[in-house]
Amino acid sequence: MDLSLKSKNRGRNFPCPLCPLRCASKSALQSHINAVHNFRIQQCTFSCGYFSKNDSAMKRHLLKFHKDNPLLKCDLCTFTSIDPYGITTHKRNVHIEKKFQCAYCPKKFGLVGHRKWHMKRDHITVKMFKCPYCDYFCRRKDEQHKHEESKHRFFFYFVVN
Repeated sequence: MDLSLKSKNRGRNFPCPLCPLRCASKSALQSHINAVHNFRIQQCTFSCGYFSKNDSAMKRHLLKFHKDNPLLKCDLCTFTSIDPYGITTHKRNVHIEKKFQCAYCPKKFGLVGHRKWHMKRDHITVKMFKCPYCDYFCRRKDEQHKHEESKHRFFFYFVVN
């Protein structure tokens, strides 16, 4: 190995699994991977040295090589998962206090972004699709299709078929 490369990598204990670069910290390695390789990489939670580009590959790895390891359990209910991210996601979706209420209806959300998405989708967006058989308006084409099938099945059957 080149002497200049050895001195350059001294103190850099986090090697990139995709190229020869070594980083000084885990966060620097993650930033490098995001910037250069343009995707999020995950390291196995059992420190076996496995890296994955996506969640499904990591789950396959965990089931294949670490299935004998105990499942992680939610401390608030009986939910179990093979990886810590599954527990975190479960707690956020099921047990988080829903303190952000919609301004238009009684629904509550655990995250501001979820409330914002709900309000835009269900209350703010202009109703653009009109039923050709009655005065019904809706926001999405699939809603219009569902309405026509359920309310105007006779007309819908002969026009489409």
